[in-house]
Amino acid sequence: MLDFLAEKKIQEAMACGEFDDLPGAGRPLDLDDDALVPEELRLAKRATTRERWRGSRARRVGPGPIS
Repeated sequence: MLDFLAEKKIQEAMACGEFDDLPGAGRPLDLDDDALVPEELRLAKRATTRERWRGSRARRVGPGPIS
């Protein structure tokens, strides 16, 4: 339900032109910008981001869950 309401608000804002003339409009997002990620977490963020964009699942390290 929450995602429906958020999507509705986004659509309304788009219809009113609230997203027009934003800085960087028409340019691709810089998905490698990790300036706000703590240095000790950057490698993990980059690895999981790459896996997600490749469309594959992140590989598990170590044994699987205990059954």
